[in-house]
Amino acid sequence: MHFSSRRLRIALALLALMSGSVHTVAAENTYPSKPIKIIVPFSPGGGSDTLARLFQQTIEKSELLPQPLIVVNVPGAGGTIGSRRARNALPDGHTILFLHEGIVTAKYSGKAPFSHQAFTPIAATGEVGAVIAVHADSEFTSLSGLLEKAKAAPETITFGSNLGAPSHFWALLLEKASDAKFRFVQTGGGSKRFGDLKGGHIQVTAFSVSEFQNFKAGGLKAVAYLGEKRHSSLPDLPTALEQNVDVTTGNIQGWWAPKNTPAQRVALLASVLKRAMADPEMQKRLAAEQIDPIFLNGEELAAELTKRETVISKIGKRELPTMPNLPLVFAVIGGIAALAALFSLKRGIVDESSRSHNRAPRLLDDDAKMKGLFRGAGLAVIALTMVAALQTSPFGFKIVACIFLFFSFRLLMPSKKLAARAKTILVALVIPFLSHWVFTKLLNVDLP
Repeated sequence: MHFSSRRLRIALALLALMSGSVHTVAAENTYPSKPIKIIVPFSPGGGSDTLARLFQQTIEKSELLPQPLIVVNVPGAGGTIGSRRARNALPDGHTILFLHEGIVTAKYSGKAPFSHQAFTPIAATGEVGAVIAVHADSEFTSLSGLLEKAKAAPETITFGSNLGAPSHFWALLLEKASDAKFRFVQTGGGSKRFGDLKGGHIQVTAFSVSEFQNFKAGGLKAVAYLGEKRHSSLPDLPTALEQNVDVTTGNIQGWWAPKNTPAQRVALLASVLKRAMADPEMQKRLAAEQIDPIFLNGEELAAELTKRETVISKIGKRELPTMPNLPLVFAVIGGIAALAALFSLKRGIVDESSRSHNRAPRLLDDDAKMKGLFRGAGLAVIALTMVAALQTSPFGFKIVACIFLFFSFRLLMPSKKLAARAKTILVALVIPFLSHWVFTKLLNVDLP
């Protein structure tokens, strides 16, 4: 009977492997099987949030997907907290990221150790133009005059920007093209920059065309548009090129999926976004928001991202500050504690074996309870150690850690029974997955 059941289990396993492709096809045919989360790494009400919700409304109104879209705002650290969450999400197409060119600039500003290469690009659905503006009462009336002053008196003109974001890099491009030098002030998003400019805390900043149009009545003056030609809504505003400043830039709005998301799902999402952009109401809304309605995906998008990253990288990458590898430190400390617990437990087991025949039954029960407590504590310490060690170390060390984990469990769970050994192996395999979840989901740690 035992032999036949074993053969049955093997046959079922082979059948499951053979039908894997069928299951994969079925899964693709049912995608999406649940609501799709759109992570917007900024606060509600901003430009990115508004545009994401515009796509959400258009897609749901036209019933382009069988499941709803849910916008999830995850603000903080210039968009990098939300992008980390999206990067660490399951690559099943049910969690995607909506983030502009800041996904590239964050790496070169030192705010994040990853760039767009850490994602699978879905599509770009519009480009926002850049306006350089000053207070209405400012002495500066042109970009060329502003840069001449910033060159003659370096770091005396305050430029407000969300450091690491596209607005920061627009200013860096102006510096590089003119040998000027601004003094940068961290201000935050567009509305915060407007408030700081109006209050006299900064002298110059950058806005999207839509932001400038919304704020200009409050006391703003534009000195340049950074497009290749003048913007249709600002026909009297000269470009930087017209003022002999060789800078043309903008900010593309992109959709991103976690790395290794199935290509069929990425293609489906891209086609849905393209159809949403073709909606007449969407075209009107994009025009009202001063967003150029470009659509890029596939090789065309990859080429555009490479082109833009090349420009950004020439400004000079700024390395992240050196920080202690806290998970690895924890792994070393935990490993020492685990070894101490193992030696202590092993000595306790040997001592108990040599003296048990002289102990009363009651004392033997107490020893068994104590041994159970030590065993549980040892397992907990080893598990916590592996949470860190298996996720923060080179591949070779991971192998050593797995071997250490397995034999530690064998020592703490001495048994010759197949079931006990299977449980040991199962626990050893589960812990790496648990460790990844703890560090990426709870602690937002960037793992190698």
